[in-house]
Amino acid sequence: MTNDNGYFSQPVDFELHGTVGIRLINARPCDLAAVSRQLGNMPTSLSRQPDIVIEFVDKLPITSPLHFVGVDDTAFTDDAFFVLRSKHKTRAMVQIPFAQIGQHCHIRCETGLTAVPLLIPILNLTALSLGLLPLHASAFDYQGLGVLTTGWSKGGKTETLLAFMAQGANYVGDEWIYLTQDGEQMGGIPEPIRVWDWHLQSLPDYWSVLRPKEKTRLNILKMVARVCDQTTTNSMTQKSAIGKQMRRITPFVNQQLHVDVAPRELFGVNR
Repeated sequence: MTNDNGYFSQPVDFELHGTVGIRLINARPCDLAAVSRQLGNMPTSLSRQPDIVIEFVDKLPITSPLHFVGVDDTAFTDDAFFVLRSKHKTRAMVQIPFAQIGQHCHIRCETGLTAVPLLIPILNLTALSLGLLPLHASAFDYQGLGVLTTGWSKGGKTETLLAFMAQGANYVGDEWIYLTQDGEQMGGIPEPIRVWDWHLQSLPDYWSVLRPKEKTRLNILKMVARVCDQTTTNSMTQKSAIGKQMRRITPFVNQQLHVDVAPRELFGVNR
């Protein structure tokens, strides 16, 4: 329930595998949606003090002049450090006490941001301090065997996960996996999985689970990509103004040939 100002009247809690507790204070529905996109669907009700508190305010108080680092990326005052960019370089105003990370970290954000900057790294450092090992990896259970694949970005982790899931594996996580100290248990964050066009070409069964608007978006982008490719390879147009413009557009279009899908939607509720 929200109050007259549009804020949730009670704190909203998340928990990572019974270890890291996160609490949102004064969140609006849009703020909860932003954090949920980062952490996935793992709300709970904490019976203890949270390890990470994210407090949302209309306007962060600035006690002394801001000193900028970079071009509106970060800034600091005499007593605080601020991150000024969120996802997709959108404007944000977030105060992060780096000295508190791994203890009881209290982050303060201006409401309405698209994502809390550095939330996953802060979560990972907190998990490490509490005995969980965070790994940049994908993981699944296949025929009773737990499998973890790790490696560099774009090294094939998600491709391996999608291929095994299509053969009946059980989902554990993609992108970040957390191992217990004894190595006997692992878990992930149910954050959305980025599925690229070439994934869908190799594993077309996943196309059927996409929402109609996601299919429409991909079809339009693929059509634009084909037009760009034809224009830039045609000897009659590749040196023209149109050809030059298409060469500028092509990398951007290719970078958009994906959809972000929640694991529950992609693999089903029982997977």
